[in-house]
Amino acid sequence: KVLATIISRKGSAPRGVGTKMLVCGDGRIIDTIGGGCVESEIIQKALLMIRTEQEGFQVCKVDMTAEAAEGMVCGGVVEVMLERVK
Repeated sequence: KVLATIISRKGSAPRGVGTKMLVCGDGRIIDTIGGGCVESEIIQKALLMIRTEQEGFQVCKVDMTAEAAEGMVCGGVVEVMLERVK
């Protein structure tokens, strides 16, 4: 499993710092970090960590500003820490 935690937020984002989501190896998720493309991107990165058996953690930055994510509602930037858990 991989625990995803929002560790920073700039601008408008669906959820705040400290929000957590658990991603299981079979693709199931427990809770949400806000849905949409942010959550989808984080789920894919978490599943890659699981499949490649990466240990430890990584920090992912998701940019939802108008230039980077045309048509998205939020418009902020979030950093999410992905951490392998047993």
